Amino acid sequence: MGVSSFGDQNCAQFGADTRVDAELDFLYANAPQLQCQADGSCNAACGASDLPVDDDCSICTKDTECEDEEVCAIDGRCVPAPFTPGGNGSECSGNGECASGLCASDDTGGACTSICTTDDSCGDGFECVEAGAESICWPESSDSGWCSAGGNAPAPPVGTLFFVLALVAGMRRRRRS
Repeated sequence: MGVSSFGDQNCAQFGADTRVDAELDFLYANAPQLQCQADGSCNAACGASDLPVDDDCSICTKDTECEDEEVCAIDGRCVPAPFTPGGNGSECSGNGECASGLCASDDTGGACTSICTTDDSCGDGFECVEAGAESICWPESSDSGWCSAGGNAPAPPVGTLFFVLALVAGMRRRRRS
């Protein structure tokens, strides 16, 4: 299957075309919603960062309907469980490592997080904390899953909150352009 750039009406004498599969990286970078189409494969990045939900992803109502190390998110998708690779609270060094598409970091490292509106939207062990104009799911102070010498999660450092605010503002600017 290919896309024609130009040519005669019947594409019989001259023209230029390219294979779609050879241009997927370009297409996804310029029209990311295309990666969330029903194609028999679930893309976990879909449903976050303003991408539509991928119809191939599991729809759930409870955690037992999801695979091992997954939980049923508030939007009905199976996502990595907290503190498992890609799940909220897990270590990350970039947005692509997080199912939510959002990695927040401070001077001690990074952790996957997600935008929230209430503590209920974050799940057990997390609280919805303000980070500038947005709020993010952050491990509760009593949760020992977040790295710290004392075993308790620190409150999000001010530097992290500013980083997340800048990250969210940058994401919004990119979406508008």
